[in-house]
Amino acid sequence: MYAAHESKYREKLQNIHRHVMSLPAHYRYLAIPADSFDLAFSELGHLGLFPEDGIGRLGVITIRKNGEEAPTAEIAIAPERFRVDAAKLKNIETKLLAKSRPDIEVRI
Repeated sequence: MYAAHESKYREKLQNIHRHVMSLPAHYRYLAIPADSFDLAFSELGHLGLFPEDGIGRLGVITIRKNGEEAPTAEIAIAPERFRVDAAKLKNIETKLLAKSRPDIEVRI
């Protein structure tokens, strides 16, 4: 029973990892329950926190329940900025700016 549950967990984590790594975003994070960090990190070690081109690192946020209090979040692994394809970024910016204009723009 435990092996089947762990297998489903690994498969779900692999799908989430693949999806997050494909997003056109400069910073990418996974949020996981704090008590699952060891299991998730052992699996992430196989999947990798870095993309194939080596630019960027997937950040990991752990969520800890505090009983009746609000849960707390902590950055367990700090992210590094990913490379984003200029055409994809332009497409995203065009769609966003078509809906509204920001009060301030900063180009990096």
